[in-house]
Amino acid sequence: MSVEPAVEESVSTGTDPLEPIPTEVEYDLPRIRELLTKGFDDLELRNFCFDQPEFQEVYDQLAQSIGKDEIVSLVIEHADQHLLFEPLLAWAKKGNPTRYRRHQPYIIG
Repeated sequence: MSVEPAVEESVSTGTDPLEPIPTEVEYDLPRIRELLTKGFDDLELRNFCFDQPEFQEVYDQLAQSIGKDEIVSLVIEHADQHLLFEPLLAWAKKGNPTRYRRHQPYIIG
């Protein structure tokens, strides 16, 4: 499971005492792993990493011999470290809406 701050519509300056404090979101990593593993092939995952600037670092780590399970692990690890589950899940929902619905919910709590 991963925890990241909830994204607010406006950028927080951190100086307004009346500004709401972002709540942490806990992601269900096994469900996300299952979604990516069952919903996409390795080429789709590679293309996602190449096409999304936030995941270019992952693409740069991908050798041709790396299999889908390892790609999924690298994508999840990167999303966890850089708080990128929202764009990852948005891509998955658009790319395979049926599979996306099947594995919900992705947020715990």
